[in-house]
Amino acid sequence: KGGVMLLAFLSDIHFDHECPYAWALTKAILKDLPIDHVILGGDIIDLGPLSIFKAAPHEKLALGDQIRHSRKELRALRNTVGDIPISYFNGNHEERLEYHIWQRTPELAALQEEDLNILTMNHLFQFDATDILHVRQTPMRVKKMWFFHGHEINTRAAHVAKMNFMHRSGNSMCGHHHRFDSYYHQEFSHSQSILGSFVNATLEQIPAIHDVRNTSRWIGYSKWQNGFSLIDFSEGGYFRVEQLLYIKEAASRMRTHVYGKLYRAVRKKNKIDIIINGR
Repeated sequence: KGGVMLLAFLSDIHFDHECPYAWALTKAILKDLPIDHVILGGDIIDLGPLSIFKAAPHEKLALGDQIRHSRKELRALRNTVGDIPISYFNGNHEERLEYHIWQRTPELAALQEEDLNILTMNHLFQFDATDILHVRQTPMRVKKMWFFHGHEINTRAAHVAKMNFMHRSGNSMCGHHHRFDSYYHQEFSHSQSILGSFVNATLEQIPAIHDVRNTSRWIGYSKWQNGFSLIDFSEGGYFRVEQLLYIKEAASRMRTHVYGKLYRAVRKKNKIDIIINGR
């Protein structure tokens, strides 16, 4: 950390489809670094049972288990980072809750009203108990950078970061696309400022090329990447972005480098151990 704020941007964890190695690495890094703020940038919870896409019957009936698992992991995140701010805004997967109620059971919409607060993200996932701030309006601004999920801009371009910049025309970070990307733009002005647009990776389990067993997941092969982003803000709101790419070494090992330190997640019997710099 070289500035006044070190911010971690996590997106697309998709509880309960998270990669256990990626999630273990992430918690270890967050615990080890002097993080000042964590932003959970959407699609943190999958809510697959509420999807309009087809799913196996056992998945459609698994909503309760997914909510309980998500609560447990959000508590684990809070215990990992201590009392620093955690902000959470919705992605397209969290929006499934409102869409499902509005389109299929509109008579339950009253249970989302503020005075009842029953069928809401805050209530279902116990944000108050874990002191997580649910940000309802995006993009969310921190210093000179805007944060949003990424589904708001309809782009299928190969260079997503550049397309986002063309829409936003400013410093921004998003998720949604499950792989890192970046674009820098120098302004033709007296200051010749350099602006940056960044796209985050995912912490979801990446399906293997040959893995077609779970036919309800919409993709059998992808160019997804595991990892998350660090933004180190300095005086005046200037910043430096580190995109932490996780490398899968084998079926039971994953690694990444952070500020010169090597972090490894290694499965030993029934648990995942974290090894830092070989120790």
